[in-house]
Amino acid sequence: MIVVGIDPGSQGGVGRIEDGKASAKKIPKTLHDRRVMLQTMLKGADFVFLEHAHAWRGEGATSVFTSGRNYGELCMGVDWSGVPYEVVAALKWQNDLDLVFYKGRYTKTEKKNIHKDKAQELFPDIKMTHAIADALLIAHYGWGRFIEATRCSGSDGQIRQTCLPCVKKTDTPQQNETSTTTNS
Repeated sequence: MIVVGIDPGSQGGVGRIEDGKASAKKIPKTLHDRRVMLQTMLKGADFVFLEHAHAWRGEGATSVFTSGRNYGELCMGVDWSGVPYEVVAALKWQNDLDLVFYKGRYTKTEKKNIHKDKAQELFPDIKMTHAIADALLIAHYGWGRFIEATRCSGSDGQIRQTCLPCVKKTDTPQQNETSTTTNS
């Protein structure tokens, strides 16, 4: 099973977990290099979790435009890959990993360092950088969501390991909290 997590920020990255083994790459600057990197990282993937990007109050117009363009390019690349994906809010995956803090408690740099330390703890064999830490944490969040034990809608009622798209087909409201985007 292969799950990919994408941090679409200008200093973001792509994390990949394949049968429990992780790898990650920083998102390149050029469109061509991004396409090549996405083709490599998404090859054989079962599911992608892409962090939702949005503008922040106080950001300059150029920064917002650049962030939106980068996010759009990554969304298009993932969609064109044909791999099913889910756009996930930062607070959702951060909350699942106990990485949500009260506003003003930490500086942006301190928060990034906490995320980097958590990623290093989860993936000790990878030389961790700020660029890839969140991507790996998103992939880790996705891995947990993708393989969680779920009651299937089958007549036997047994609990078995199933994938997120199967979870979405069940009638249990708790399991339908987030929306899944698939390619049509």
